[in-house]
Amino acid sequence: MVWYIFALGSAIFSTLAALTEKKTLIKVHAMEFSCALAILNFLFTLPLIFLADFNIPLFVLAVMYGSSIIATIAFLFIAKAVRHMDISVVSPLLNLNPAILATLAYFILGERISHTQIAGILLIMTGAYVIEINWQKHGIFEPVKAMFSSRHTRYILLSCTLYAICSICDKFVLNYVTPYTYILVMHLFIAINFIVLINLFYGGFKDISIGFRHAGKSIFLIALFTITYRLLQAWAVSLTLVSLVIPIKRLSTLFSTLAGGKIFHEKGTKKRVIACIIMLVGAYLIIA
Repeated sequence: MVWYIFALGSAIFSTLAALTEKKTLIKVHAMEFSCALAILNFLFTLPLIFLADFNIPLFVLAVMYGSSIIATIAFLFIAKAVRHMDISVVSPLLNLNPAILATLAYFILGERISHTQIAGILLIMTGAYVIEINWQKHGIFEPVKAMFSSRHTRYILLSCTLYAICSICDKFVLNYVTPYTYILVMHLFIAINFIVLINLFYGGFKDISIGFRHAGKSIFLIALFTITYRLLQAWAVSLTLVSLVIPIKRLSTLFSTLAGGKIFHEKGTKKRVIACIIMLVGAYLIIA
């Protein structure tokens, strides 16, 4: 049962990363935060250079860079959503990813969707519906309207879609490179992407220094938590089936919803916890 300890540890560190991120984004802007974190994430993965194999075909490298651009945009959208929304809303909605991934895999890769997976997708959509329910507005389509009328909720939906596309790219890339190589190169590309973006559209290195100056310690912790939960997840997957590890790792969304609601004094936490549990069951049905 060592894999279970690793998987649960991954969920705990993922929760710590999410809670610290919410606290940090109160003090700094999403781009400053994202760029600083991307740089630290890359620095933390540098020791993998001794395990990586850089004999990568050019077309695979091109796919990896394209995927890194998609991941960069998704990462920024999530940061913007976390900054402006309750974490007890953001965390459950991130469980939309397995439903979107299964749907895209069906249309793009031709993968079969079983009846169990369809039930899982419906449960995830039900959970998202519950999150947006406003008991003072009784129209059946009001939660759907609320979801798509909120800019930051749309950011979450788009980021989940973009991350699903990244996952499809991962399936292709990992046929040609080792996980160590993939992690190191992707973190390098994402850091480069953010440095380019912040220099093109924001204050450049001045803004990066502001991010480190105002929240350097917190961003350092988030990077440490992030790399730790990813390594623990990788170790757990190496010991057992991924279908067993991921549902436990996704408990982090429930932990973040519960803890975030209390720490940040967010309203409606009970409803959001129920919605998160519904979505986690749905995610399990899709993955299992």
